[in-house]
Amino acid sequence: MKNEEIDLFDLLRTAAGALLFLIVPLFAPRGYEQLGEYKAVAFLLTGSILSVLLIGAAIAGKRVKELFFRTSMSGWFAFYFACLAVSSIYSVNTGIAVLGEIGWRVGLIFELICLILCLGFTGVLRWKEDMRNLLLAGGTIVIILGILNRFEIYPFPFMRAGNGLFISRVGQINWYCSFLSVILPYAIGELYLEKQQESRVKIENFLYIFCFLGFWGSILQGSDSAFLFVGAMFAVMLLMAWGSRKKMINVLEIWDLFIIACLCTSVIIHAAPEMLSAAFTEKADLAMTILNGRIVYLICILSLAATVFLRASDKGRSADSRQVSTVAGWKAAVTIGGVIGISLLLLIIQLCFTELIPDEFGSGRGTLWHYCAQCWNTLPAGRKLIGVGPDCLKEYSTRYTEYGAQIHRYYGDAMACAHSILLNRVLTTGILGCFSYVALITEALKRMLKQEKALPFAMAVIGYYVNGLVSFDNIMNMPYAFLLTGAGLFIYFREERH
Repeated sequence: MKNEEIDLFDLLRTAAGALLFLIVPLFAPRGYEQLGEYKAVAFLLTGSILSVLLIGAAIAGKRVKELFFRTSMSGWFAFYFACLAVSSIYSVNTGIAVLGEIGWRVGLIFELICLILCLGFTGVLRWKEDMRNLLLAGGTIVIILGILNRFEIYPFPFMRAGNGLFISRVGQINWYCSFLSVILPYAIGELYLEKQQESRVKIENFLYIFCFLGFWGSILQGSDSAFLFVGAMFAVMLLMAWGSRKKMINVLEIWDLFIIACLCTSVIIHAAPEMLSAAFTEKADLAMTILNGRIVYLICILSLAATVFLRASDKGRSADSRQVSTVAGWKAAVTIGGVIGISLLLLIIQLCFTELIPDEFGSGRGTLWHYCAQCWNTLPAGRKLIGVGPDCLKEYSTRYTEYGAQIHRYYGDAMACAHSILLNRVLTTGILGCFSYVALITEALKRMLKQEKALPFAMAVIGYYVNGLVSFDNIMNMPYAFLLTGAGLFIYFREERH
């Protein structure tokens, strides 16, 4: 019986990996003619089936307690779901709150699937090399297709919709939906750890290629947000490597990959700008400043020279301990304090001091945030506590305020989300829902950052969260972030027991 249970959970784990890392990112029945609707509905159906099978297997194997109540995180998971359920029950439209808005589908069922994935990988499922390989394989395909799309190359006709929209290309839709903000930080963390071990050269070499392509793909998306989450990743690694010369050199080598990716883009922009005519807009101010200037050449030369010099001078030194260890508590505290503190500060500015944000900030996000702040001010006290309902911002703004029509005139579309995760959550799930979400992320990071083996998973969550300052939850980022959160928590609890 024991072997049958293990085989069943192994099968469910592989099914979850194949669904999320290979099928969902490449699913394009109509060339992304509609943003996410076909993909979202397919995810809800398959994700629901997978969740039911996982719970059924846990009941059959008498592992329900292990799935739901085994760890010290159980209370936070329950609080998070309770807040979502209350917000859904008392939402402005229960149907939308449960199933999600058309084209997005990030309602209560979506949240529940993400939560079950997280619980599954925290408790009864196991993150093994096959899952990592599926993630890297699917990620590599998406990144390569995205890079080809940027050069107007489409290997398969269905990968380009007839509407010609930016978001209609198979690689670009996944960038737009922040897929890279989760899988690239995970791969960066894996490479950071692999470089501390002398074996497994093959996977280290592949991670080098993956991270380079990921950096280049992130830059080619033509958005400043790429520099936002990549910058956060290097800040985290520098903090984790503080006090170790060898680890600092490892971080510098990964930095070289990013600088070389910037250099490749800069060379193309200067030598053949027509090749990337659609890749960058005048609104990507930071990206264009870095890539258009000659400073990127100087930084590349200095960075590579520093790496060569430090590596050469390090050969005669005694080696650091190669054993992966726990992380100093102050490093975790600074990381969490910085990430959570900045996000809460931005939320306060968005709601209370919105005049400090220019209208043109973030490709028009400033204007959108102004309208969101006005929507917040129209909410009664009870609504501010529980929100208008998951994924119900469009429903509320168009039916109960004049701001939905104003957004439609400005954007040519209704305000489906706030394009800032915390701002969107405080409006849709209220102060309680937003607090439960931040608390869940904080508690998970607090545990994962204690064990260096869990660092790749923590970096994936941080990448998702930081990019979410100017982005939104959807099927291409949140399920991955929650699954990897569960995997990282499993590693933490395993190491703590040992």
